[in-house]
Amino acid sequence: MDPEFLDVPPAEAVRRFRAKGLHVSHHWRDTSVEEHLVSFSAAKVATLDVARALKEGVDRTIAEGITFETFAGELEPKLVSLGWWGKQPMLDPKTGVTEIVQTGSVRRLRTIFDTNLRMSYSRGRWERMQRQARTRPYLRYVAVLDARTRPDHLRWHGTVLPIDHPFWETHYPPCGWFCRCTVIQLSIEGLEEFGWQVTEPPEGWDRTRTWYDRRNDREVQVPVGVDPGFERNVGMIDPVRDGFRRLNGRLAEADPAIAQASIRETLSSELFRDAFGRGDTRGWPVGLIPGDIRDALPEAYRDATGLVASRIPRGKLARKHPEVGPEEIRAFQDALDRGEILLETFPDKRRTSLVVYAPRGAGDEKTWWTWAVKLDETRGAWGKLVTVFPLADEARLAKLGSGRVTVLRRFDAARWESEG
Repeated sequence: MDPEFLDVPPAEAVRRFRAKGLHVSHHWRDTSVEEHLVSFSAAKVATLDVARALKEGVDRTIAEGITFETFAGELEPKLVSLGWWGKQPMLDPKTGVTEIVQTGSVRRLRTIFDTNLRMSYSRGRWERMQRQARTRPYLRYVAVLDARTRPDHLRWHGTVLPIDHPFWETHYPPCGWFCRCTVIQLSIEGLEEFGWQVTEPPEGWDRTRTWYDRRNDREVQVPVGVDPGFERNVGMIDPVRDGFRRLNGRLAEADPAIAQASIRETLSSELFRDAFGRGDTRGWPVGLIPGDIRDALPEAYRDATGLVASRIPRGKLARKHPEVGPEEIRAFQDALDRGEILLETFPDKRRTSLVVYAPRGAGDEKTWWTWAVKLDETRGAWGKLVTVFPLADEARLAKLGSGRVTVLRRFDAARWESEG
């Protein structure tokens, strides 16, 4: 492993990487930096099996410090067996055109290996530096001074600025594909020890160039000397707020089977367990309403994508239903697929909800649970999971007899057992 990776404890980088879920992606411009922080994928990956194999390989690299040769040597036969190696026809879901594309190759693995390691360690390093900012308030840009160094990065070498200077918002390494630059953090005493001084930012550092993103038919302003896709300090991005805002849009448009599998993977991540422990799961994708249920909804909701994101208020579960754990959120998709579903209308509140019932446990330990989804007609895109809690069967039956509900699917014990 490259030496600059070693100054961040591996456990810290491993935890951050393992927190990610999985998704599939056709082109590198289809996945934003924000999405990469919460969900792993690589370009031309069409199945979660391939994404999972790649993620496991990168995970081992970060955790054990294996070399690229070992990484590639172990992954190639796995990827070949999964049919992801060499050039082959692949449908581009964005254009609907099937083209011959390069899937797995040693060169592709090199890019995946390098980019994921540098981004993971870069984010970990930034978080650690923020914790030490009071006593070590300066950063120094360090380039590798050899023939491979980009001219602009060479100009930035030796720049010393306060950690809160806007230069670091756009010029915090890596600043491009295979960029080997890094930063070191310094105290005032450290500057004096090395004979360094705080500098002015490099001349023209805030100039940008227009880069045309043909994939998405848009123009992007990128700092001169920085590659597109690397123009933001990865440490400053909020993975939950920014990442899921983009990832939810992707899942809403994905093949339902892949979207559901991605949601399950994401909810099994350490990132979700951490969020649940903090009492803030708002924005997380938690389920996809099945097509037959969407078809049975009132016309105003039929054009909705069916993606359900959590909108449970901060701390509500801990206060009102401390018995609820992250596993009850993960069980929501199974309840959508096989449980009982009611459409409940509240005319006085101008609100329509899906109420989902399903049992958890077995025998004497079996209890009924309910998940409530507020449908969003105005946005026409996502429902909102607003609560989850255990409910006695008597209360469920009383709701059925209340007259304000429509049964979209009855609970079928035989189906529940056979598909469980």
